[in-house]
Amino acid sequence: MTAVQAAVPKQKSKVFKLNTTKLNLFLDIGLALAFVVELERHFTGLRNHELIGLGMGIALIVHFVLHWKWSWGITKSFFRNLFHTSRLSYILNILLLVDMGVIIVTGILISETLGLNLGISRRSEQTFKSLHVLGSNFSLMLVGLHVAIHWKWILSNTKKYIFRIKSGQAKAAQPAFIAVKEV
Repeated sequence: MTAVQAAVPKQKSKVFKLNTTKLNLFLDIGLALAFVVELERHFTGLRNHELIGLGMGIALIVHFVLHWKWSWGITKSFFRNLFHTSRLSYILNILLLVDMGVIIVTGILISETLGLNLGISRRSEQTFKSLHVLGSNFSLMLVGLHVAIHWKWILSNTKKYIFRIKSGQAKAAQPAFIAVKEV
């Protein structure tokens, strides 16, 4: 190494670095909004309901992939460590994964506008419709619990990435209340 090379500081590579927390937040917000819209099929119409459902299925796969390390780590330690704090969240997430899987698969099987025509008998179609509705109603409770368990994460990252408020800054930005005594 020459003296000139040693004197010139190395520049950091400007390679795109993915902020997975920010990606998770925006993906979760999109999923939450799509979930609310999906629950009211008459609001979107059947065609859009089915298309949004497919989009949610893809987004849920991305969501699962982004959380794969956490899922795998908890799965490995689930029976080793009986008292870890992630146990309830893990069980809820497994229930939610299975429920969403049922909703998506039954939704594809009963689809009327996607042109799949899978040749399902009338009796099976009614069973799949019932499972789809039952799973959708159950998902409302599961998603509500999921949001409740992760509320601190949602709130802190919403402040950070959407409202650009850093921790501690929210209190400093509020004006102090000054009491004035009337004479």
